[in-house]
Amino acid sequence: MARAFVGIVSNAEDGRQRLASVLESLPRLGTITCGSPIYEAEQTGVAGHGRLESAVVGLDTGLSPDMLLKALREIEREYGRFESDREGALAFDLDLLWYDGQAMDGAGFRVSPTPIRDRKSVLAPLVYASPGLADATGPYAISLGAVADQVVRKVSGQVDPTAPRWRSGLADALDLDGGDGSYSFNLDRDWQNRTEAMFGGFLGAAVLAAGGAEHPEMVPTSLTYRYLKPILAGGRASIGVEHNRRSDRSADLSMSVSVDGVECGRAHLSTVVDRGVVIASAKAPTVIPLHECVPVDEMIDASGGEPGNSVRSWRPLERWDIPDLVDGVSGKLRAWCPNPVEGSDDAYLAAAALFMPIDALIWPVTMLAAGRLGGKPIFTPTIEISARFAQTSNLGGWFLGEASIDHLTTKSVAGSIQVWAEDGTHAATGRSLNLTIG
Repeated sequence: MARAFVGIVSNAEDGRQRLASVLESLPRLGTITCGSPIYEAEQTGVAGHGRLESAVVGLDTGLSPDMLLKALREIEREYGRFESDREGALAFDLDLLWYDGQAMDGAGFRVSPTPIRDRKSVLAPLVYASPGLADATGPYAISLGAVADQVVRKVSGQVDPTAPRWRSGLADALDLDGGDGSYSFNLDRDWQNRTEAMFGGFLGAAVLAAGGAEHPEMVPTSLTYRYLKPILAGGRASIGVEHNRRSDRSADLSMSVSVDGVECGRAHLSTVVDRGVVIASAKAPTVIPLHECVPVDEMIDASGGEPGNSVRSWRPLERWDIPDLVDGVSGKLRAWCPNPVEGSDDAYLAAAALFMPIDALIWPVTMLAAGRLGGKPIFTPTIEISARFAQTSNLGGWFLGEASIDHLTTKSVAGSIQVWAEDGTHAATGRSLNLTIG
């Protein structure tokens, strides 16, 4: 069997549906092993062709490159590569990007007209699907900085190879109903943890989305979330909002998260019209690059554990053999975390993305402190998390999170978390308190 990576691109009005249909057809060519979210970008080069949607899917296949390319062209014909309601526009395109260690650029195969490393709409999903993937030039991830000015937007979660389908993206999963202080949202199973309860970071994200609905003219500055009861996935939850203080310049909100009338969480959110310029902040540490890290779900699978859907939907990167990504002795754990709302200009969604590593990284650093990282999990239901947001605009595709333990007993732990954007901008700081570790 050979590993291959296939790019799927569409600029048709029904592009998302075409991508979904093509994804369902790929298992007949091999076994889907991984897949990126769908990325959206402005279509350039031909006026009036709107948005371009793209994704990358990894396959284990027994087909040779020639046979695989032929099969991809058959799928193109099946789903109408040239069917479009706009003159000169391709409905969709399938590109063989990489096969068994060899990039297909210039190798006699049809790939994107511009080299992979020059187009973020191809490079970003390829790196997301396989962070360590490389060709003769080196890892693809090292080229992300050179295309940082190209704007792409994630519009889904990553591929679920077992369905196959695209998982719910954070923005879609936070589609709230309601208004005027009362909201409801789906408890999307793609954002549940291994206990079938909702990922705490997602619940904090829902509170931030409700704050954005209340005050879209402001930006979030701080959030404290207290978890009262686990919330099982499926069904719906409601958020009630009360204003403690409101002015033209700022607002403080208290929120209650309930399921079937039972209060499961409480939150306090502060917002302001203008956050202000950061003049002092923690400096980003020097760490090993993301292409040397491993997706957390793959590490949990390899250790015999069962990762939750939220880990598979979000997919942060770590190295358990080098816990702090540097020398393994500092007692800190650092991880590269994908920005699940990359390209969004919504400050509340950006804060929601930052809240996720603040919640998630306390678990592995607790395991590290207890000497059990990569082994039998410790149950860590968080009681309270607080976050302060320093920057929520232009954060790029990846975050670097650093977590450390401030206090640890056999029954509780307190930790601190810092989050930087990939360019070193300090984006958020947080604390996680009173976890029962048992």
